Amino acid sequence: MVAGEKTTDATVTNTMRFCDDVGLRAIRVHKEIPGFLWNRVWFAMLREMLHLVDIGAVDPLELDSLVQTTLRAFVPLFGPLQMTDLIGQDTLRDISNALYPELAADRTASRTVEQHIADGRLGVKSGQGFYDDNDQRVADLTKKLYEVARQLATGST
Repeated sequence: MVAGEKTTDATVTNTMRFCDDVGLRAIRVHKEIPGFLWNRVWFAMLREMLHLVDIGAVDPLELDSLVQTTLRAFVPLFGPLQMTDLIGQDTLRDISNALYPELAADRTASRTVEQHIADGRLGVKSGQGFYDDNDQRVADLTKKLYEVARQLATGST
C-alpha cells in the first residue's frame, strides 16, 4: 500500500486492517516508486534469466525448471533476506562483490524476447513462445493457477 501525500494514518491503518480481514497480505510501501514491489523483484530476476539465455549459457526451459524447483524448496521456509542471515552478511558481501559486476544491467528487453516477437512467438496468445503451447497445456496451467489461488485464499498450502 502506498499512501498519497494527503492520505491519513487512519486511512492507511483501516485499509491494511481491511486487507488482513479479507485474507490479503498488504505491505506498506514507504516511498513511492515506479512499478509494483513484486514486479520489480520479478523483473530483476527475469532480466538475469533472459540474459543467461541471450548469452547461450543455459537452455531456457531448463533454467525455468531450476527456478521452479529451487523456489519451491526454499521460499516456503524463508525469504531471500532471511537466507542472507543464514549465510552471513560477510559472505553475502563477498559473493555480491564477485558476482554483481557479472550480472545483467540491460536497460531494454532481451535479444531473445525481441527475436520471439519478430518471429510471432508471443506466448499463449500465439501458441508459441519459450514453450510451444497447446490447448491442453494452457488448460492444465490455468487449472494449477486457480488451485494455487484457492489455496492462498483459504490459507491451506
